[in-house]
Amino acid sequence: MEFGEQGYVLGSDTCYMLTDTMAVLSSLQPSTAYDIYIRSVCNDTLFSDWSYHSFTTADDTVAIIEANAHGPQIYPNPAQGEIHIQSNITPYNIEIYTADGQCIEKYTCYETIKTLNISTRGIFIVKIITEQAEKVFKILNQ
Repeated sequence: MEFGEQGYVLGSDTCYMLTDTMAVLSSLQPSTAYDIYIRSVCNDTLFSDWSYHSFTTADDTVAIIEANAHGPQIYPNPAQGEIHIQSNITPYNIEIYTADGQCIEKYTCYETIKTLNISTRGIFIVKIITEQAEKVFKILNQ
């Protein structure tokens, strides 16, 4: 996990290793916008994509943020006609775009794992939108 005030550049500060989905961020300023980046580290060579979130602290309180380091995920990639989308935040919306930006499908999902069939080969952009964040994936369907 990395975080800093709004406009923070990933990699410009200390990376914090967490072993839980709860992080207490100390030394935050009141009424200040922050950017936070989170990813899962499976081993020394295998990492998830960075997940971006932002928040603003209240006027006079310490912020305690529960950040899901295991945000929405898509697998397998590359795909062979079928992808699985997993999110433990429900409901969530899925938008699928062609490589040139044309929206071809939209879904609202209430289950934690959704399986989608993609019949056309090519590169697709899949956007997953929860009430907390938005995450974008590039998928190759072979």
